[in-house]
Amino acid sequence: MGGAHAFHSRKEDQSERTPTLHMASKCQQKKPFEFPNVASDGLTALMFATASGDSIRVKALIEAQFALNTASNEGWTALMYAVIDGQYQCALALLTAGCDANQASNKGWTALMFAVSHGHVACTHALLQNRADPNVVESEHAWTPLMIAAHHGQNLCVRALLKFGSDTRMVDSMHWTALMAASFNGHDACVRSLLEEAVDPNMVDMDGYTALMLSGLRGHDGCVRLLLEVASDTSPKNLHGNDALLLSVLYGHNECVLALLETRVSSHTRNIFGQTAASLLSFGDF
Repeated sequence: MGGAHAFHSRKEDQSERTPTLHMASKCQQKKPFEFPNVASDGLTALMFATASGDSIRVKALIEAQFALNTASNEGWTALMYAVIDGQYQCALALLTAGCDANQASNKGWTALMFAVSHGHVACTHALLQNRADPNVVESEHAWTPLMIAAHHGQNLCVRALLKFGSDTRMVDSMHWTALMAASFNGHDACVRSLLEEAVDPNMVDMDGYTALMLSGLRGHDGCVRLLLEVASDTSPKNLHGNDALLLSVLYGHNECVLALLETRVSSHTRNIFGQTAASLLSFGDF
């Protein structure tokens, strides 16, 4: 399934933590002005200071009029290095000095995306309060900060984004919504927060999956029950003709099956292989 695979395989925010840690170790051994303004890899003294979480150095460099928005060869800014590990004081100093909250890395990620992916709530609030765009779209998969937060189960960040106007109707390149990302990964709290915003639970991705179907596919009965509470449609089918009940049966998720059967959903829907939930259940342990 394209959408599920795309989100499930994302590694950008994890793989790019290495330079942050490497820079932090260097910073512990040097004084504020011992680094070149811009090194061969594009890293600046301000980036080294933010990576180490030393807000005193950061403020000294800002007062010395070091460029705030210079990007490394990877497209990372000092602000991104600050928020990736939740260095709130450094991030706040940069934002107060006028740092661009919406500058994107080479892969199209903004500081807000990095902050929410790691659940750094204070940094998330600071960015949003300083005009970070809650609906910015990264360039590779068209993910938004809300989708990223929902995917990682960062509910406090989800709620902050919703408060600042994140659009729950936006879809990525595979037509996944934030609700689908949360449902696929079994993040009940995020699903609940999104449903409280009256998000449409019946939107369909490019493969014909709804949030309910993704929950059933993955065996997240808590999400299934939350979605059923808001009258999620149980009838949509994916490209193989499987509805939420059939998916739950095929993947052996008993609790999801029981939750769906309680709604009196039809167990006689037939997929393209001629299978029905009723026929499959007759061979199971239900």
